[in-house]
Amino acid sequence: NSWSADDRNLLASLFVMQGEKQLEQNDKNGLESFDLAAKVAPENADIFYRIGTAFLRHKDLNPTLSLQSSLDAFKHCLTLDKDNFDANATLGIVYN
Repeated sequence: NSWSADDRNLLASLFVMQGEKQLEQNDKNGLESFDLAAKVAPENADIFYRIGTAFLRHKDLNPTLSLQSSLDAFKHCLTLDKDNFDANATLGIVYN
């Protein structure tokens, strides 16, 4: 693949924005957009944090799946960046 890391991160960010918009419209295809974002930029902690927050904001679609998916995304974010303040703080709130 000849794409730079910046290009992959930008594309992943666009997939996350698309997924967020899809979830806002109760379109479960947002999950596919998040999967694409994770595949395009698997080392970008911020992408996983944004995916986690999107699942939390739209937990009404499927509360159990959304909560577990958000936790998984935050935990993956922290495996990439253990000092990510936002992911640590959000996990603390979710577990509290």
